Amino acid sequence: MLEEDIEKPYEDICILDSYTGSTLGSTKTFEQAIELAKPKACRCGADAIVVTSVDKKKTTFFSYGHGSAVVRGIRYK
Repeated sequence: MLEEDIEKPYEDICILDSYTGSTLGSTKTFEQAIELAKPKACRCGADAIVVTSVDKKKTTFFSYGHGSAVVRGIRYK
C-alpha cells in the first residue's frame, strides 16, 4: 500500500527492514521482501503496511544478491 491510498486516519507503530534470502535458490525480489514484512508487521499490531522504499541488489562475484524493503506498520484510529 502506498501512503496516498490510505483513506482512514492512522498512526505509525513500527518501521521494518525486510530482506530476502541471498542463497542461489531463494526468491530475491523486493516483492518477496514486502511479503516477508507482513507477518512482522502483524506481530507489532499493525493493521496494514505502507511501503517506504524497495531495492534489489544484483548478483555479483561475491554475492547472489537479495531484495529488500523498508515498510511502516500502521494502525487505523
